[in-house]
Amino acid sequence: MNATFGAFIATLLSEQIMNMVACVSLISAFFIVLGSNKFIVKDIKEIQEQPLNKLIPFMISIYDGGFGPGSALMNITYFLKKQYIYIKAVELTRIITFSSCTGAFLFYYFTGIVNWGIAIPVSIGSIVGSFLGLKLIPYIKTKWIQILLPIIFFLLIVQVVSDLLI
Repeated sequence: MNATFGAFIATLLSEQIMNMVACVSLISAFFIVLGSNKFIVKDIKEIQEQPLNKLIPFMISIYDGGFGPGSALMNITYFLKKQYIYIKAVELTRIITFSSCTGAFLFYYFTGIVNWGIAIPVSIGSIVGSFLGLKLIPYIKTKWIQILLPIIFFLLIVQVVSDLLI
């Protein structure tokens, strides 16, 4: 439902405004990751997970349904801050992303604004990428995750800023 609301909002906004919202959201998330890079749990099998604030994943899903870039990283960051181990954070993020993408797709499908030439390859790529990512995660050291998260956020920001400038 929340991603459907995000998709609805996206239909009301111009591409320029959407890129500005995405840019501000990604920059905010980037500074959260930079400022709290020490929150990533070190290879612990069982930890005491902190209670979840359901509002934050809800807002990320709205963002995902309407904008998309970086929403998975935002969810992973949120779960890591809540002391989930990295693999569990990724698993929960996959579930949330699947549900928000499904909600957004249904909204776009029923309003007749699906570009099948883009939707099918992106869906296939997402499924393959998710499968490969979940297979590779156990082999990625925590130190690399701490380095990669800010780099990926930064690259997404560069992409959105370049879209704003073009």
